Amino acid sequence: MPAPLTRRRLRAAEALREADVRRVHVQQAKLAVAGVPEAVPHADRRGHVGAGRGTEGLLAERELGLALEDVERVDVVRVGVQLDAFEVGAEAELDHLELGQLREDAVVSRRPLDPFAAVRPVRDSVHARSMARYNVGVPRPLVVLLVALVSAAPAAADDFALLRARDRYLPPAQRGFPATPDGYQARYEAGRDLMEAALAAGPVGGRCTLLLGQLLAFAQAQIRTAEAADRPVRRAPPALPRVTAACAPSSRARSRPRRTVVRLGLPAGTQVAAPPRRTDTALAHRLADIGTRFDGWSGFWVHDLSTGRSAGWNSDARFPGASTVKLGAVVAALRATALPEHGRHWYDLQRIGAWSSNLGANRILRELGQGAVNDGLRRLGMWSSTYPGPYRATTAVVDAPKPPPLATTRVTTAQDLGRALYRLHAGALGNERALRETGLTRHQARLGLSLLLRPEREGHNVGLLRPWLGNTLVAEKNGWLSDAYTTAALVYRRGAPVIVVVEAYRPGLTATAARRLGRAVLRALDAR
Repeated sequence: MPAPLTRRRLRAAEALREADVRRVHVQQAKLAVAGVPEAVPHADRRGHVGAGRGTEGLLAERELGLALEDVERVDVVRVGVQLDAFEVGAEAELDHLELGQLREDAVVSRRPLDPFAAVRPVRDSVHARSMARYNVGVPRPLVVLLVALVSAAPAAADDFALLRARDRYLPPAQRGFPATPDGYQARYEAGRDLMEAALAAGPVGGRCTLLLGQLLAFAQAQIRTAEAADRPVRRAPPALPRVTAACAPSSRARSRPRRTVVRLGLPAGTQVAAPPRRTDTALAHRLADIGTRFDGWSGFWVHDLSTGRSAGWNSDARFPGASTVKLGAVVAALRATALPEHGRHWYDLQRIGAWSSNLGANRILRELGQGAVNDGLRRLGMWSSTYPGPYRATTAVVDAPKPPPLATTRVTTAQDLGRALYRLHAGALGNERALRETGLTRHQARLGLSLLLRPEREGHNVGLLRPWLGNTLVAEKNGWLSDAYTTAALVYRRGAPVIVVVEAYRPGLTATAARRLGRAVLRALDAR
């Protein structure tokens, strides 16, 4: 009797071995389908094994990977990422180095019928897979723009839909935009609308592939032009490409949606989520001493996830929220669709996690509404926090013995941020109460946590704690104004995960002085 399909199509898994220094070992069960060429990103003229010529992504892949690929990581568990057909239904979560099998109707790679078919995404990164839909490239010497659409989940692939997207969304994206905050926001919105409309058309027929690539390249250039002015460290905007390709529509092919299974590579001993149970009195005294000595206003919250012990000082005082309250927009967008990594806000979520994009947060607010964002704050337990409206593009028992004078209505507290991080972390581990409170599925919570695991560490987005934590894995959300700095972080120390929130404010406060305050809090934590 022939072997079952699952066994016939699966090769033996690679033998386990210790991962090299500063690397992550990924063990995968591979589909035994012969003769399927795979493009390898950045192959160039180097000797990668089986390297086919890959695309040159206009979105840097180093910005898109999940935190488990962080070059600063050491001592991580092995992880796996795989795709199944969406129709298969819920798949068991596999932690602790277990390997799963694809089901019998797993999506098997096929040789593309068209020479310019979609390029496959990087296999070992959830974010690279889900963000591949936004990557376009220019292979030499044909100068043909391609797009990786493997992870897109359209209802139908339609050449005619692509033409409708071009006619409706390209002209608004081609108009002139002033170099003002409103102008950059309008440019970003026009580029994102064009991008999502083109992607919704799906993997089009061969006669329209060039047009699809050009539309995506133009949309991406407009988006990056706006983002160049909105980042913590300004960047040079790209040149705008031309859209000249024609399209002779011929296909209305169907496309099955796919589901991404997220595996978070948290260090050993950190997959615990004890809620706050009792106060660490000694630590609370040390934090109070730091806070009263600080020349300005400060607030702290510390929560040990392995013991449930917590401590704070000024933790219920309202401080300028800056970008930290964007967590409400993150939860709103995650809840908007069952598969956020295939949704129309995934790019915006990635940018919020990477460098706290005002543009992405404003787009989510405009499309989902103020009520959804406020509801996101409430579900995270951020009851004292406020989200009064859009951000200005291109900028970024009550425990309150010393609240700062406020010149903003966008506020938060250290304990609010601590509760938000706890619920995301606990939900990602499958805690039923946290999932019920946030309204997220475990899959959505894992994606939400992954967004905070790899920020772009430049400018003020370095935060107040990262400089003192070495190679420790950190999921964090930073916020800053001219005189105020806040870092809310999940510090995944091996065997002792802890939430640390530091808020600081005073007229003329520098980032260097605020980071010294963060170091003092970490030292107080280590003194236990």
